[in-house]
Amino acid sequence: MKLCRCEVRHESRNGVKCERGGEEGANSTVACAEVVCEEGCRNTHDGPARYCRAGYEPRAGWCRDSDECVTEDTCEQRCRNTIGSFQCSCVEGYELRADRTSCKAINGDPLFPTP
Repeated sequence: MKLCRCEVRHESRNGVKCERGGEEGANSTVACAEVVCEEGCRNTHDGPARYCRAGYEPRAGWCRDSDECVTEDTCEQRCRNTIGSFQCSCVEGYELRADRTSCKAINGDPLFPTP
């Protein structure tokens, strides 16, 4: 969980009431009560807005792990979805290249063509 601050508003997007204080004009920078934001949080004129970090996607009001392996070009050979990320690996006779997504033959020519 991450704490974020909301600009002067009576209520943030998640329904938490902000503390009133100072002039509440458009240019006011008086901070309101801290609001707990799950996942990432950024301040907007309407209060804190939650967003999903890389590796997550919004679903039913929450941020859930994305399955990066469903995309065909994530890994050249094998893909294992992990929480918030993914891990590529290669079949026997190949090793993972420095880019961590493509594979190269360990001894000479490829056993089968790869894209």
